[in-house]
Amino acid sequence: MLTWLLRAGSYTILLRVFAVFVTLSFVSVMSQWMDKGDYGWLAILLSITNLAAAIGGFGQSELMVRELPSLLAEKQVDQAKEQLVSASRRVFLISLPIGLLAGGYFVITGAGLMMGTAGFMISVLLSFSLAWSGAARSHGMYLWALGPKDIFWRLGMLFLAWLALMTGFIKVDLVFVAFSAVAVLLTAVGLQARKLGLRLRDFARFPAQGEHDFHTGKDLMLSVASNTAQSTLDVILIGAFISALAAAEYFPANRIALLAGFFSLPFQLVVGPRLSRMLRTGDTSGAKRLATLATAMVSFASLAVAVFLIIGFDFYASAFETATAETRHYIVILVSGQVLMALMGFPGIVLIATGEQKLLARQGLTFFVLGCLTVYAAALSGSVTLVAWAAMLSVVGQKLAMTLATIRKTGIWPLHCSAIRRSDTDEDFT
Repeated sequence: MLTWLLRAGSYTILLRVFAVFVTLSFVSVMSQWMDKGDYGWLAILLSITNLAAAIGGFGQSELMVRELPSLLAEKQVDQAKEQLVSASRRVFLISLPIGLLAGGYFVITGAGLMMGTAGFMISVLLSFSLAWSGAARSHGMYLWALGPKDIFWRLGMLFLAWLALMTGFIKVDLVFVAFSAVAVLLTAVGLQARKLGLRLRDFARFPAQGEHDFHTGKDLMLSVASNTAQSTLDVILIGAFISALAAAEYFPANRIALLAGFFSLPFQLVVGPRLSRMLRTGDTSGAKRLATLATAMVSFASLAVAVFLIIGFDFYASAFETATAETRHYIVILVSGQVLMALMGFPGIVLIATGEQKLLARQGLTFFVLGCLTVYAAALSGSVTLVAWAAMLSVVGQKLAMTLATIRKTGIWPLHCSAIRRSDTDEDFT
């Protein structure tokens, strides 16, 4: 099982490594090319649009991962296409009002109508890309699952900004970067749809799916949105209640700290379907072993990366123009939370696999509200350090609640020492 886990996760890990490299390059380069105030607003723009996309995507990515593989395995291509079209309709209906709210924030806060328009368009496009990433995962097209929303648009923005600097015709300011993002995202999302075989005429061929899928999507969306909010809310509130300059100083720490938890996503991509199959067939011992191995590997990697990020801050800090001595303190706080969460394993996957998405949604909504209130109170104090502590404790608290719920419902702990023994199903992992 260990060999299978390493082999199956290697490709997605490489993709994830490249995605993280692109993200950090984007954060670093833009901090040097842009005015500090504009860079602070860019951090707020990216945080708000990512949160809007998590809501606008309406949990359809997870729904596609759960529904499409069995249809594709049975060669039911039309039924799979019908699911994808129906999911796209839901995203369209939900992402438009959410995008308007995201864009309206920038208009109300004085960033201007241009920024509001860009915020709206980015939110809607990211919503579609997020939803379609689940379909791409179901087809085994991991590049098209991670690429459009995590790699392509940031690379495109960097290229256009570099081109503007080289020619000298256009200033690399906030409006230019925002509309570069719109142009690149529009291209990337269009290519993603084409790769999935989605055409406009398909929307006339297939009717909408039933109410059940709508409510399931709502439950999944709440859990996805709450997780995204936990990683972006701190930047948004620092920008809103302290200053855009403080957000510019804090934003590198927010992004860098995610490195300590970046191994979790590749393992989720490969562990989720296998764990779901084991639980459906009653192979609890195999599920415990798989969960234990995955948790142990992710925890070890997370701890190793965390140590480097803390000790090696002076080595990489110069790459981020807005990083200061205070940024190191924020990194220590946020990275500690990532390590603690890695030790708690994959409770969300287990709860979804056992049909407990409503419980996951309730917990997500509860901690979203508690997290908002906690980080909001910290932001009102004017202390960025207090905001970092509040953000870290809120995400760790949510993961702990999910882990305890998983243990209570399924008896599966993040780490089972007894589960390390060879499972009867190990031969299936080829």
